[in-house]
Parts: sequence; structure tokens; C-alpha cells
Amino acid sequence: MVRFYPVVSGAPLQVERQYNIHFSHQAINKLFCELTVRNLLYEQSDRQYGVAVHCYSIDEKLLWEIHHDWLLKAQEQELVISWELQVPGGWSPGIYRVDILIDELDFAWGAFAIEA
Repeated sequence: MVRFYPVVSGAPLQVERQYNIHFSHQAINKLFCELTVRNLLYEQSDRQYGVAVHCYSIDEKLLWEIHHDWLLKAQEQELVISWELQVPGGWSPGIYRVDILIDELDFAWGAFAIEA
């Protein structure tokens, strides 16, 4: 499952994340993308994955990407990983899509809107 949550200007750090797909352009400081996965090899073996996260504008322009290795340990039944999404110059109002690939295969995606 892919979810998004912001860090809002002037707001105290919150214990509970406020997930949404609509965010105010004026209030947002940072935007995070979170992926929750279940370990199908739970208690069997550790597994190393290559993860790529791509963020696109509505016109399919690649705005941001990150690649890294991810070690899923056998004792982790469910794991949540997250990334701070960054766009040079900041977020403009519009619709955005995030694609997550694991070992170069499409794994998950999500979309969100930045509103004026």
C-alpha cells in the first residue's frame, strides 16, 4: 500500500501521521511517500532487493528518483519504508504520480494532488 503524508508549516510534530492525497501548496513543507509490504518469506530467509522510486508530473515528466538496496530481514513480518519526495524549486499545484519498482519490476504506485 502506498500512502502520502506531509510535514506542515508551523504545525507541531504529530505522533499520528495524517495520510491524504490532497495537499495545500501554501502549507506543505515536506511530503513523504510510504510503502507498506508483507514479507512472504517471514521466518524463512533474509532477502536483498533493489528499490527505485520515481515521481512524475501529470505530463509524465520525471521530477525525482531514488535508487537504493533494501534488506528485508526474515524476522520482519510487515515493514513500512518511506521516502521524502523532493522537487527542485518546490511543489507546484498539480497532480503527481509515484511509481515504486522492486528488482526493476513495477511493484506499486500512488498519486496525489498539490492544490493552490
